[in-house]
Amino acid sequence: KWEITTESKTIGDYLCYKAVYINNYIGRDGKEKNMPVVAWFAPSLPYSYGPKDYNGLPGLIVQLQERKTIYYAALISLTKDKEVKVDFPKGKTISEEEYTKKIMSIK
Repeated sequence: KWEITTESKTIGDYLCYKAVYINNYIGRDGKEKNMPVVAWFAPSLPYSYGPKDYNGLPGLIVQLQERKTIYYAALISLTKDKEVKVDFPKGKTISEEEYTKKIMSIK
């Protein structure tokens, strides 16, 4: 649940927008704590990924601050002219119902 702001800045060649996520967790003292995580994402890079487990924004996260640690993309290299070959596993496609029956029969 990111809160996307209107604040922007240029990082490298990309116009980025600020988003804030409040990470709720239980501290060592057993109390609930809140930690703001600040991400700068580039909508011109339509990839919903980022460092660690942070993702879900409408663009690649190129800089992320979690506590006093800042993660940033050191190099972004796009290869549009190369075709990416994906080796899909060979096998039979089955329905979800068939899959569920097979999984349940294993127990």
